[in-house]
Amino acid sequence: MGFRIMKCPACGGDLNIETDRDYLFCQFCGAKLMRDDQRIVIEHIERKIDEAKIRQIEFEEKKLTTETFSKKRMWIAINVIGVIMLIIGFISEGIRNAWFISLVCDLGAPAVLGLGNMFMFFEWLSEHSKKK
Repeated sequence: MGFRIMKCPACGGDLNIETDRDYLFCQFCGAKLMRDDQRIVIEHIERKIDEAKIRQIEFEEKKLTTETFSKKRMWIAINVIGVIMLIIGFISEGIRNAWFISLVCDLGAPAVLGLGNMFMFFEWLSEHSKKK
């Protein structure tokens, strides 16, 4: 038993054809193909490709990827702001007249980090509970 590579006459996809088989189905378009000596002929197309459905699925996948990327950016921004506030609070403790800045940053940083990450966790939890 050997294999030959030929093009599907219906869609142009590459087919791996076993040399001892009389017929096969195209894995790309579903056409039932009959072997006739050295060539392949279409007997009938088993299924039709729904282009609109494919485009809809691709659009939904792209939308989901974009939403996930936006949420990751938001999470990163929240954490960066919190860390910057911690650094400013730490630096301003040594400055004589900057006690108010130090107080705001020391109290605000844990709030930003804690509430921001808690919000993102609940977003993640609601997404994963929808999938089940």
